[in-house]
Amino acid sequence: MRYSRTIFLGVALLFVVSLYAHPASEIIVSYDKDSMILAVEFTHSVSDPAKHYIDKVDVVLGKKDLVIQELMSQDTAEGGKVLYKIRDLKPGDTVKVKVNCNRFGGKSTEYTIE
Repeated sequence: MRYSRTIFLGVALLFVVSLYAHPASEIIVSYDKDSMILAVEFTHSVSDPAKHYIDKVDVVLGKKDLVIQELMSQDTAEGGKVLYKIRDLKPGDTVKVKVNCNRFGGKSTEYTIE
């Protein structure tokens, strides 16, 4: 009986936390070949971007980490944008971009350089 009560409380706690924590809803990636700037824009609606925010951005090409950036807040309550100058990208390369929420969850997307 005590064991099942502990499990129930654990599941209930996870449910409550998930109501207030969530991954980004959208990631938009673009690359300007002339300036060699990779732009990562994310939508992550929160009430307080200083307390609940995207805290990490990873950019990977194949098995190579190109960017691992930890953030301390996001730009606005709706989301944010980060820019990276990456010289090594060429047409046909596919980068994987992942953003993580400081409270719960992550989201990733892939972008092929044109």
